[in-house]
Amino acid sequence: MNLKSQLLKPAELAPVTVTILGGEFPARRLTAARLSEHDKLVRKFQEDNNGEQLNIQAAQLVLDSILDENNQPMSVSVKPADLMEVHTPLAINAAVAKLIQINFLSEDAEDTAKKG
Repeated sequence: MNLKSQLLKPAELAPVTVTILGGEFPARRLTAARLSEHDKLVRKFQEDNNGEQLNIQAAQLVLDSILDENNQPMSVSVKPADLMEVHTPLAINAAVAKLIQINFLSEDAEDTAKKG
């Protein structure tokens, strides 16, 4: 494998368990590109005062992060509207905060995220 291929090979990170939305779920760490996309959209929707799109974006990040029984993102089978039908914006935003924490903080962030 050449150096460029080695550099651009995605790291295989084990899922982490997070306590969110009333349960424990396996979650994956997202790529820097995906997190940047989320951040840009959130800023845009805040500037536009578009609360509905902010809620959808938050739900989408949660679904992109949580894994199902086959290690696939829940966003493959669950839509943001489905999540929003059963959880409050406060609960979804709290889940986003924990998921952001496991993406940006140190390895002990997983232990903090598990504690709920």
